[in-house]
Amino acid sequence: MRRYLPLNVEYMRSHAATLEANGMVYQNNRATWAAAPRIVPKKEVGDLRMTIDSRPINACTEPMHSLMPNLDSVMVCLVGKKVYFTLDWTKGYWQLPLHADSQMYFSFMTPFGVYTLTRVLMGQTDAVAYCQSVVHQMFGELLFRGLLAWFDYLLGSAKTTDELLDLLEQVLTICAQFGLKLSPKKCHFFLREAEWCGKVISANGITHSPSRIQGLVDLSPGRRPAVCVCHQLNAFEHAWL
Repeated sequence: MRRYLPLNVEYMRSHAATLEANGMVYQNNRATWAAAPRIVPKKEVGDLRMTIDSRPINACTEPMHSLMPNLDSVMVCLVGKKVYFTLDWTKGYWQLPLHADSQMYFSFMTPFGVYTLTRVLMGQTDAVAYCQSVVHQMFGELLFRGLLAWFDYLLGSAKTTDELLDLLEQVLTICAQFGLKLSPKKCHFFLREAEWCGKVISANGITHSPSRIQGLVDLSPGRRPAVCVCHQLNAFEHAWL
C-alpha cells in the first residue's frame, strides 16, 4: 500500500464511489492482484486525477496488432474537401466494457478496499489497439469515405454542406445504435477550417496546429527531443495542388 496525503485519500474515496455508482468498478476484496493508484494534479488548479500503474500487467501481456491509421497516408482522403466536422467521445475508454474474463487483472487497491474495473483501462498494453478496432467495427463502412477516426476523435469531411450533413446523420445514427456518448463542448460542425490530431485542415491544405508549433518553440535549447519533433513536423506538411 502506498502512502497518500489525506487530501488524496478523500479524493480516492469520492472518485471510487462515483465509479461504483455508475457500474464502472465493483468492490472486490477477493482479488488476487491489485495495482497501486497514483493521484496526480490536472491542469485546473485544485483538480485531481487517479491513474493506475499497469506496468506489471503490461509486462505479461502479448500486444495485439494495432489498426491505428498512418496520418500521413489517410490525410490524402481530404483532398478536394471544403467543409468539416469533428466529434469527440465523452471519456472514451470508460465507454468500452471490459470482458468479464479480463476484469480480474485490472483491480486497484485503496486504503478502504480493492476495486475491480469493468471498463477498459487507459495505459494498458492493448487498450489503444482494442479501442481502435472497436471504432473500425462501428464506423467501418464510413471510414476513409468522408470519415477519419483516431480512436475517439472523429473527423468528417465533404465537398458540400449537404454531403456533410448526410455523413453527420449516418455517424450520429451509428453512435445512437451503440449507445456512444459524445462530448458537446468538443464537437464542432460545418467548419471551413478544422483542427484534428494536431493538424489544421482546410481546402487550402494542411498545416500544424499553432499550439504544437508553440510547444516546439518553448523547448529548451539542445534537447534531443527537439530534433525528433522537427523531423516529424518537417515530414508532414501538405498543400493541395
